[in-house]
Amino acid sequence: MPRRARVFVEGATYHVYARITRREEIFVEPEEAGAWILAVRDVKRRDGFAVLAWCLMSNHFHLLLRTGAVPLWRSMRSIQGRFAVGFNRRRHLVGPVWQSRYKAKVVGDDAYLRRVIAYIHLNPVSAGIVVKPEGYRLSGHREVLGTATARLADPDEVLRLFAETRRAALLAYRDTIGAVLEQVRHGQGEKPNVGPLDLEPVAESRLGGARVEGLDVLGAGEAPTRPPLDAQAFVVRAGAVFGVSPAVLRGRTQDGGITRLREAIALVGTERYGLRLKAVAAAMGKGAETASRWVMRASARRQTDARFAELLIRLDASIADLAYANG
Repeated sequence: MPRRARVFVEGATYHVYARITRREEIFVEPEEAGAWILAVRDVKRRDGFAVLAWCLMSNHFHLLLRTGAVPLWRSMRSIQGRFAVGFNRRRHLVGPVWQSRYKAKVVGDDAYLRRVIAYIHLNPVSAGIVVKPEGYRLSGHREVLGTATARLADPDEVLRLFAETRRAALLAYRDTIGAVLEQVRHGQGEKPNVGPLDLEPVAESRLGGARVEGLDVLGAGEAPTRPPLDAQAFVVRAGAVFGVSPAVLRGRTQDGGITRLREAIALVGTERYGLRLKAVAAAMGKGAETASRWVMRASARRQTDARFAELLIRLDASIADLAYANG
């Protein structure tokens, strides 16, 4: 049977979970734990999501993250794929490393969100590994408290959920951890579902009659509603946004402005419209290797160039507007 379509909301917060195949306890090895942390950190830097909580157990992980413009499925595919390739290479193995693709659930309510943060950071306590969360190194708890260097978590983003000032937020965070810890120990209160959870598939009518894995159905913030476009139509509309003809995009000009526009088109097309890199490259008369370099440069550029990041947002929204205006 085909896999169910995944539904993601740009700018939303997700609890993400995945387990190692056969429940093998590979993360007890410092090298493998470090490799997973490095994979998450690199993809986080590339894709711009925020980590609100994390915990790496012996055979599975929990991540609570807030997405940006890059779809969650793309970030998680990179994390799981990068770790799996490295693990098999280090161990001279072949075959699947993860039990299945990751599971995810939207966490929307602020009060519930604070409890999920606590439960994720209390996983080692619930499992009987440590008495207090401070005693476990492979989680974001000490990073939030400021007693350990932040490897993955974004402490300021986390504390902002608890109070307006840092001092008050730290006290509120500690209080929440303490209250939830007591409930865990005594089996009281409603425990957030922090296990493997699937998102419900979206009704086909909201997807224009088609279910496409990894398609974003957006409902948060100012995100545009993206229409289904093939690569050729996408490139034509992208050029029209900036008054550049498809012939120029397909041409040999090395003008810096045109090159940056090609990079932006390749990144937005593959990241936000789910187009195949090879198809986008062909629509601009280039090979996949060239387009791959465009995507890599654009992904790096948006992290350091605010104007380029704004260009990506403008391009994304304007293509959607043009597509619907042309009906």
